[in-house]
Amino acid sequence: MKIEFTECFVSDMKSLTPDELQKLEEFRIRSNDFMITALAYDKAKQDQFISRSLGLSGSILHASAADSLPQMKNMKFGSLIAPGYSRGVDYFDFLQPTKNTLGILFTDVSGLGINNALYSVLLRSVFHSCINEAASPYIIIKRINLVLHDYTKGKGELVTAFYAFFDTETKRLFYSNAGFPPAEVFRIERNDFDSLDTEGSPLGYKLNAEFGQGRTELKSGDICVIYSKSFINSKNSENENFGLLRLRNIVKEHKSKLPTDIAKNLKTAYENFMGIALQGSDITLLVIKIT
Repeated sequence: MKIEFTECFVSDMKSLTPDELQKLEEFRIRSNDFMITALAYDKAKQDQFISRSLGLSGSILHASAADSLPQMKNMKFGSLIAPGYSRGVDYFDFLQPTKNTLGILFTDVSGLGINNALYSVLLRSVFHSCINEAASPYIIIKRINLVLHDYTKGKGELVTAFYAFFDTETKRLFYSNAGFPPAEVFRIERNDFDSLDTEGSPLGYKLNAEFGQGRTELKSGDICVIYSKSFINSKNSENENFGLLRLRNIVKEHKSKLPTDIAKNLKTAYENFMGIALQGSDITLLVIKIT
C-alpha cells in the first residue's frame, strides 16, 4: 500500500519550499515503510495462529488414533499413515468385543483445524460406547450419524465413514458405508478384486438417513484394503491421479507378502508417483490379510 497524491494536493505543493518538499517525501517514505511493516506483522500473526492451530489439531487427532494394530487369529495387518498437515491423520480405530471378533471404523473429516479435529474425539467416544453393538455395522453407522447430527444440527463438516466387522472363526465380514470409498478385497481364488460398498450418504446431515449393510465370505490369502479417498485421488506434477487400478496392481503383485510389506510397497509406489508434487491431504490406508 502506498500514499497517493490527489491533483488538488499536487497543485498546493507548488507553493512549498524545496526543504518542505524534502520533508514531505521523507514522511511519505516512512509512512509506507510503517504500513508495510504493519501488514507484514499482521500476516505473521495469522501464519503463527494457523501454525499453532494445526499443531494443536494434529495433537488432538494423534491422541484419537489407535495406539497399535490389533493382534488377531487368522488376520494380519499393515498400515500406511501419511499426514498432510502436522501430525493430523484421518481417524481409524478398532473394537474387539471378543477374542475372535473385531470392528474397524475408518472415517474422513473434510478440512483441517481444531474444530475438525474435535470431530475425531467425538467419533472415538461414540464408537467406543457401541462395543455391545459392534456386530451390527448398520447400528454403528446409524448411531454415529445420530450423534453427529445432534452435534452439528445438520450443518457440520463433510464426514464419511466405513465400518467393517470381522469374525475370524467363520471368516465372515459384515460392513456398512457412509460415503467412504468402497473397501477393496483381493480374492486369492479368482486372482481379482471385489469392491465392497453399500448405499449410504455422508454422516450428520440427515437425522433419519438410512444405510445399507453387506456381508461377504473371506478365504485364507484374501486381502482387504481400506483407504482414504485422497490416496487414489492424489495428483502428481503431471496432473495424473494415483488411481484405484495402480493400488490394485501393487496389491496383486505383492499378494504373497505380509500386509506390512504390502503397505510399505504401496507407500514406496505412492512416493515415487508423487515425486516433487506436494501431498494435498492426509493419507490413511489399512491392509488386512486373511491367514
